[in-house]
Amino acid sequence: MAGFVEWAKAEGLETLGGIEQFKGARVAIDAEDYLHSILTNPSTREPLLPALGGLPFALQKNVDDDLKNFAEAGVIPIFVFNGLG
Repeated sequence: MAGFVEWAKAEGLETLGGIEQFKGARVAIDAEDYLHSILTNPSTREPLLPALGGLPFALQKNVDDDLKNFAEAGVIPIFVFNGLG
């Protein structure tokens, strides 16, 4: 995860912009990195998760919100899982 992000930054492949730039496109998303970002981002992280155990309570809501935002922007997300071919 972090290795790819660091490599992309070093190669100048990281850019910032609005999702509307990808209207009508299919966008591949590394599923492991995507879930890691939800679980560790301060705005979506659940601090009591280690004490409560199990899955984060808001995980499905966060994913559903992102999928809704993709649909509204006209973007088709394709989640890529490591090891699947």
